[in-house]
Amino acid sequence: MSAPKSSYTYPNTSDDPDRTNVLKNRWGIEAHSELRAKEYRATAVRMAEIAEGDGPKGNFDKAHLKAIHGYIFQDVYEWAGHTRNESPIVEGQRVEPIGASLRAARPSCPARA
Repeated sequence: MSAPKSSYTYPNTSDDPDRTNVLKNRWGIEAHSELRAKEYRATAVRMAEIAEGDGPKGNFDKAHLKAIHGYIFQDVYEWAGHTRNESPIVEGQRVEPIGASLRAARPSCPARA
């Protein structure tokens, strides 16, 4: 496996808080406010499908919970369904596990797997 080369967030090119540390997404949206609205609409559809009986079946173990996350966020993030200790591919490049990114950004935050 190759070393992580990318990030879960777009590069910060502005001091505007709405445009810093924005998660990379399938639409290329680089503003929190715009992403939040579109993410809400996309995930609401997937959650309604789950409520109607569609979506991943399972017994709520780790694999099933990952599948649920992947199902709900599949339209928004390439890395949907991965845990924080995995190194998924984002925009064609392997990224650092999100848990490591969070620890670096907030050293007081305990690691979660």
